[in-house]
Amino acid sequence: MTDTLTRQDSGPVTTSDGGCEYVSRVHNSKTSKDLQDIYDKWADQFNDDIAKQDYVAPKYVAEAILDNLGKVDGDILDAGCGTGLSGIALAQVGCKNIDGVDLSTGMLKVAAKTGLYRSLAPADLSKPIEKQDDTYDVVTCVGTLTHGHVDPKPALEEFIRITKPGGLIVATIIDDIWATHGYEAEVKRLQDAGLAEVLSTESKAYRQNAGVYAKILVLRKRIGS
Repeated sequence: MTDTLTRQDSGPVTTSDGGCEYVSRVHNSKTSKDLQDIYDKWADQFNDDIAKQDYVAPKYVAEAILDNLGKVDGDILDAGCGTGLSGIALAQVGCKNIDGVDLSTGMLKVAAKTGLYRSLAPADLSKPIEKQDDTYDVVTCVGTLTHGHVDPKPALEEFIRITKPGGLIVATIIDDIWATHGYEAEVKRLQDAGLAEVLSTESKAYRQNAGVYAKILVLRKRIGS
């Protein structure tokens, strides 16, 4: 872990924090160490705080997997798994072989209590992921591609690298950084390079009570890439 990594400076964050101090703090963090410390402190009350904002992103991602791939019997990586809310949503649609990684050890401890993960490990998604090529049938990333968190490079290409040919990458990306922070351009580059096919970039309200919208990005890794 490093405290020297700086992320893109977008100026003042305009996405609503839904009245939660921790949301504002993580959106304005500047380094991985800052972000880790905040999430470690927030971990025990995270689920309660985010439930007040009607956080439905994990449900959308699970539905996108069903719509585009059907029931998954293979291996899934929940990248940026947090407290395990995505793991719960994935399990509800029949997924079983779920690994999780997250920057915060505090969040990982809460995720472990769900009993749904095959393995859990710390990881900084702003760096190359310590997984072999073509490992997973699906990679999900929910609530992590947002202000003050993980930039599009190298994350999106790393997700593709560790996904099996024909597999899916499903991620949420906050609407107000989709174009301005380079996610849209990176997705186009990856598609133009023949690495992945874009299946959807639909926008949905993902923290509904806070009025926050995000793209539900669905990519399919091209066979032979």
